[in-house]
Amino acid sequence: MKMVREQNQIQMFAEYTKRYQDIIMSMPKSVYEESDEVNNDVLRYMQLYFNLCSEEHDLWTKDSISPDVWDKWLAGIKMTMTRPVYQKAWFLERENYSTNTAFVEFMDFCAGS
Repeated sequence: MKMVREQNQIQMFAEYTKRYQDIIMSMPKSVYEESDEVNNDVLRYMQLYFNLCSEEHDLWTKDSISPDVWDKWLAGIKMTMTRPVYQKAWFLERENYSTNTAFVEFMDFCAGS
């Protein structure tokens, strides 16, 4: 049973990593050029990123992933949320997550507010 759980976690980690890579690779170039402009194109991909973060946070709070996996995801989220463009996008989008108070508080913390 333990081996099956570990295999499932490895597969889940791979799937979430692929989703993350797809989102990041599709982000408009302006996000990587130190622009803090959040236009509709940027916001569309930020919404995908925040949804992914929400799912990852949910998996952590439900004890569905190991501490090692969460530590990797947490480090990435914290690092990403130090960027002004992500912070701006979060504050534009945070209201859409108002039913998930724990996630909003988590992201506010990561965004430094």
